[in-house]
Amino acid sequence: MLYKALITINEGKHISEEEFFPKYIKAHLDRGAILLENEFRYGGKFIDHLANLDKSI
Repeated sequence: MLYKALITINEGKHISEEEFFPKYIKAHLDRGAILLENEFRYGGKFIDHLANLDKSI
């Protein structure tokens, strides 16, 4: 698994399967969820801004 190998190199230690899945996979998913939420928030505001441009002219 490439992701586990990259995490192992970054941490500089062996990571067991019992530690890897709950700790590192959850952290990866949490970071991804935050990034997606930010993209959604920005994308929504950007579309609203474009839709209302003619009102400010």
